[in-house]
Amino acid sequence: MNVSRQARIAMACLGAALVGYLCWWGFAAWQMRTIVLSQFDDWRANGLHVGGDNPDFGGFPFAIRLDFANLEITHPQHQWQWIARDLELEARPWNLRSLNLHLGGTQRTTVPVNGRLLILEWRADRADFLASIGDGGRLERIDVAMDHLTATTPRKPFFFRMAALALALDFNPVPEPGSDPAFAELMLSVRALDLPDILSKPMGSRIERFSTRMLIREIVPSLELQAGLTGWRNAGGALEIPQLSIAWAGLEGDMAGRLTLDDYFRPEGAFEASVAGLPQALLNLGDAGLIPKKTAGLAAAGAQFFAVDRNAAGQPSVTLPVSLRNGGLFLGPLKMAGIPSLLGLEPESEPAREPDLPDGLPSADHLAEPPVFRIPEARRESK
Repeated sequence: MNVSRQARIAMACLGAALVGYLCWWGFAAWQMRTIVLSQFDDWRANGLHVGGDNPDFGGFPFAIRLDFANLEITHPQHQWQWIARDLELEARPWNLRSLNLHLGGTQRTTVPVNGRLLILEWRADRADFLASIGDGGRLERIDVAMDHLTATTPRKPFFFRMAALALALDFNPVPEPGSDPAFAELMLSVRALDLPDILSKPMGSRIERFSTRMLIREIVPSLELQAGLTGWRNAGGALEIPQLSIAWAGLEGDMAGRLTLDDYFRPEGAFEASVAGLPQALLNLGDAGLIPKKTAGLAAAGAQFFAVDRNAAGQPSVTLPVSLRNGGLFLGPLKMAGIPSLLGLEPESEPAREPDLPDGLPSADHLAEPPVFRIPEARRESK
């Protein structure tokens, strides 16, 4: 009799716990939906078009998942657009401040490149994003991981692809010793990047690896490309790069420096680089006819003679200045590649002046901090 009574009590407690958890899951799911739809409303208030099907709920019992189909976000002047065919947003019921986003299927992005709208359709075996939200709903960090990413254009069968990408954007970086806090810190790592033909000369189309750590000085004050870049540059915006490493066409380079934008919105700056593999790269430039073969041979011999240091991999290396200036990437005195304007401006054209913000775009003050996600008051009061 006592055993039966204890079993009934245990079953009743278990049932009450299940009902309580179901109610908590439903409440947390409502909160998550409120956060996301409130953010969409904020974007619409700032002039962006946000459309798509209503999200489906899932993930019970240990996750909350919102599934979006055909989510579309468009700039008010149609300067850029993103269409997600399959987007999955997931969080744990007990932690809505950590949002996982997974992109599936083919994504469609329209962006301005050299004054024209470029349509990219891209997909990846894995495309995961993690957003960490702090007190007051302030976005603190974004982490991105992609595997086997391929992007194509409607007119060409291939634009670019990469084996792996890892990115972290921290809006609350630890200040460098003796310097003011940066607006954000960016860490990026790319492996096996295949470039389009237009960017493959003279170094070849395959970048074996690229990694960097950047400190972003000053805010980007607008979502509109020209207004944002102009305001950032005029406010003293710069990228401080304590570390950049690249392996491209036999060259192994490690460097540090600082980048800004020139009058034509081309990257401009200087680095000190430790470069391995330079003699062979110079000979390749000579074989390609980009510099006279005799000059290439003499320069290669000089690079071999001065390669008295060793890089981290133990290869002979030489320390050289690397600069970006006048729309070119220079290794010492040699121009290795062209660097286009981010706005498609040519030196003959008039340098861009401070533009007025288009109608519907937020003011600079509004975007002075990272995006804020609304968190319902009930959520903040519950611990």
